[in-house]
Amino acid sequence: MTLLSSGYRDVAEERVVHGANFLERRIPKDDAFASKWAELAPFAAEADTSGPCIAAAGRCATLLHQAYLEEYERADIIIHDSPFTVDYDLFAGLDGKPRLYNAYNCETDLYRALHPEVKSAPLHQLVEDAERRLLERVDCVLYCNESDLASFECIAPGQRYETLFAPNGMLALAQMEATVQTDAARRPHALFMGSAHAPNVKAALFIAKELARQLPEVIFDIVGSCLPEGNYPPTLCGMGSFPPARRGSCCAGPMSHSTQ
Repeated sequence: MTLLSSGYRDVAEERVVHGANFLERRIPKDDAFASKWAELAPFAAEADTSGPCIAAAGRCATLLHQAYLEEYERADIIIHDSPFTVDYDLFAGLDGKPRLYNAYNCETDLYRALHPEVKSAPLHQLVEDAERRLLERVDCVLYCNESDLASFECIAPGQRYETLFAPNGMLALAQMEATVQTDAARRPHALFMGSAHAPNVKAALFIAKELARQLPEVIFDIVGSCLPEGNYPPTLCGMGSFPPARRGSCCAGPMSHSTQ
């Protein structure tokens, strides 16, 4: 698996080996990204616009296009982790390679929520156009909830693709019994993990201010930088961020190529 992700500007490409068969290539942002950032800034609210800027830059020649061309021939399947990479997939619709949209969200709905002002309409349209065009090109969509799937149908009505439910988080497959358990260990725990990305902060605050008070029997463990400092119920445990064993070892990016 080769993951192409968008890295920092004005740096050399970084290659991170996440496993025996998993390489991440962090491709530096270039002048096209900087230009689109300046163009979109007047339409943005306070939330980040990196994704839409990546999408807008996809209509120019970029280093990410070059990396795609370097990896394309040996790729058996191409996976998009967001609609923002649709214009980097230069041979979509021209070859027989399967395409997947690994949708963490309906980005159209998300960016309307992140940038709710009337002035942000051009930004909304850019994201919706990218998501529609990706839905028209993919063979399979991995989705997290039914509302996203319904939104995809509204964005690209009648479009035919396979769907696979792939919820966020994980399921415990086994539970080991401890010989001695404290009261806290006996109580159910709920884990939430996230960065300081605005939707993660919103979710962490909802857990801290709403769920923790409604479910006093549950201990909520929040990992990462998503929870601001504050006074929260004693059943909420903010663990902060853990330093990774290797820089970027948990990062994901916008587009990946799977080879066998």
